[in-house]
Amino acid sequence: MMRFNPKSPKKVNGSVKNIIRHLDLNENEVVLLKYFRPSEFSPEIHNCFFNTWVKMKCAGGDMQHGWMISQDSTKEFIEAQFHAVWINSEGAFIDVTPRPDNEKRVMFVPDHNRKIELSQSNGQPAILSYDNFRMLNGQALAKLERIRVVMHDTNFIKEHALSWL
Repeated sequence: MMRFNPKSPKKVNGSVKNIIRHLDLNENEVVLLKYFRPSEFSPEIHNCFFNTWVKMKCAGGDMQHGWMISQDSTKEFIEAQFHAVWINSEGAFIDVTPRPDNEKRVMFVPDHNRKIELSQSNGQPAILSYDNFRMLNGQALAKLERIRVVMHDTNFIKEHALSWL
């Protein structure tokens, strides 16, 4: 099994353009975002949608759905992970979700057509999102698919009174 070590690209290259084209996104909207630790709460890794909702509850603003791009250029591998960032009152994109690898910046591409939907599974809160989209040697490894992400640990939801979930 091949192992990959994807990192966020620092600029839009041919592989980035290719994955953006496959996802029907606009390469002119690519931004590099630094992590911004919110003062109002402790955000959770891999929990961007809930982190963004809590930030909106605390400070207003809105949510922008999109894709974080990471790449292992040594193996011609690139991946897009569905993601959400907070939009502040000035319209700037702010990433309030910490990264497990402590990367300083991530490449983010807004997606104005795809959004998450609230759901549940066996009484547990869940969201309908999108699976990671991966390409190897310029070819998609699978079709883009909707997935259900279930929150088994609901303490974050309870702690921040996201009762509408």
